[in-house]
Amino acid sequence: MVSGNRICSSERSSTASNEFDGNSTNFNNDNDTNSNFTVLLVDADSIMRAIHKLMLTEHGVEVEEAFNGKEAVDLHCVGLSYNLILMNLEMPVMNGYEATKELRDMGVYSAIVGVVSRNEEAQHFMEAGLDGCVSKPLSIEKLAPFLPFPSTASTGESDDDYDEEDWQSSTSSNGS
Repeated sequence: MVSGNRICSSERSSTASNEFDGNSTNFNNDNDTNSNFTVLLVDADSIMRAIHKLMLTEHGVEVEEAFNGKEAVDLHCVGLSYNLILMNLEMPVMNGYEATKELRDMGVYSAIVGVVSRNEEAQHFMEAGLDGCVSKPLSIEKLAPFLPFPSTASTGESDDDYDEEDWQSSTSSNGS
């Protein structure tokens, strides 16, 4: 459970260029460079963090990592801020739902995108104050609405990226 005294005093600077307005679904900005766009990856799985970090840094995005929701909250308590927070749902110490609620209660207006293993988890997770929710495996195409650059999915690799509709259609057309 999240304790009421957990919220730190909010003296953080508003360095994130994209602020949560409760309605936004696209956080693309007009900057020509990605070098100032920062992402906080919050996931207990070090392998997933490494894969996602590599994917983002290859596109010029600055990435920091947190092992669980408490670490994400603590980073904001010391004054750090990010343009985008990729928050896994299932983590030890403080899960993604609790961390997202706490960050919103602290006045953190960065875009927070939930990352789930099962699509059934998304609706409940969204209630915590997420700006969006995507299912694993992550891809640049899935994150494109929240990134400062257009998706470049012309490599043919996008066939590996799917949502629930794609999965359902592929399983119904797959006779094997």
